Amino acid sequence: MKAKELEKEILLSHSKCSRQGLPKNLTQPKNKLTRKKLDQIIEHKKELMNSFTESVDEIKDFITEDFLFLLTNSDAILLKKKSTLNNNISIKPGISFRVSSSGTNAISLAKRIKDKVFLTPEHHYCNFFRQWYCFTVPINYQGEIIGFLDVSSVKKELKDELKGITVLLKDRILKKLRKFKLRKESVELTVKQQEVLEHLSCGLTEKEIANKLHCSKNTIKYHKKILFKELNIDNTRKAIIKAIKLGIIDPQEIEI
Repeated sequence: MKAKELEKEILLSHSKCSRQGLPKNLTQPKNKLTRKKLDQIIEHKKELMNSFTESVDEIKDFITEDFLFLLTNSDAILLKKKSTLNNNISIKPGISFRVSSSGTNAISLAKRIKDKVFLTPEHHYCNFFRQWYCFTVPINYQGEIIGFLDVSSVKKELKDELKGITVLLKDRILKKLRKFKLRKESVELTVKQQEVLEHLSCGLTEKEIANKLHCSKNTIKYHKKILFKELNIDNTRKAIIKAIKLGIIDPQEIEI
């Protein structure tokens, strides 16, 4: 989103906060789910949360800056956080980052515009975020937003390097999420079968795939046979549809 368009969205959000009578002197998000309601959401988001935790743990030692990573569901409810900040950040799972609860913030704006958002302290409406630099990216899975990944720093400007790491982290989370889904469905594909499936989804013929993978057409036929067996289907079209449903293939990455 262009800077002018973002500024417009920020002003609209500030106006909404004002109309709703949201106090600027909030010291923490206004709304929080009950433990029972949060547990219900967590039960349906375990795979996403595990993917987030594993992904952050794998890269955290390579990040030289202090960070606060936040994972929310599609409704901007905080599911989990991972942080190296020494500050006493008074946010816990279950709090809401919707405008009505937290005022203007990167997560609420990313939810509205369905795109990545970067906000500096002066962009926020409530005092709670007045020292925060926040960068949020939507997590798209099977054609829909299933959550938001945010990286924030407090009292210190957020470097572009950490923003780039966050985008890559989102991709890492999605890859792990697909693996969790595959295990759940008891579908195990080899790297070669995965490649064949991806090429099929792009409309390539067996001969074209064979040329790309430097093997014979019969080899591709063999991989397709095993692939169909693993997916429990009998043709390419069904294989692609089921692969998308299972998250093996991201429809946004299919080249037409």
